[in-house]
Amino acid sequence: MKKYTRLLCALLSLCFLILSLLSCEKEDIAARDRLSSLLGLFSDVPAGDIYATAPCEGDGRLDERLIDALYIRADGYLEYEGRVAEAAVYLGSAQDPFFEAAVFVCYGNADTRAILEMCMRRVRLVSSAHVVGEGDAVVAASGRTVICIITRDTAAANRVIDKLL
Repeated sequence: MKKYTRLLCALLSLCFLILSLLSCEKEDIAARDRLSSLLGLFSDVPAGDIYATAPCEGDGRLDERLIDALYIRADGYLEYEGRVAEAAVYLGSAQDPFFEAAVFVCYGNADTRAILEMCMRRVRLVSSAHVVGEGDAVVAASGRTVICIITRDTAAANRVIDKLL
């Protein structure tokens, strides 16, 4: 009887583990891993560097100073502060072709809206510098995740976002 009880407990534990893994949301995937997946879906990504809040070996550290430099404060208040659980940004090293991608995993839905606006401001900033056109970007959100891709190949960027979100 003990043998069957142990077997039953083991099977129930295994079922619980499988169910818990299946119920994980997409947001549970690290921002750095999502960015790597995103980059892998493009056929031609120019050379560049990855910056992440949880960097892998060879990555730069994504900190408040870099976020501030890239996304500019709005009226002295940076939407990023206290809103993002983790983030990863890819900065292409060339101006032509310009390529930039970012993944932000936010704490909640209100945070997602603020980060979405922060990304839209980045797109306006880059387009006002005449690096890319105003329509050369795709910014999307799903759940707690915001993805921003600035590239002239918006058709490819839309396909990538459709696969990721």
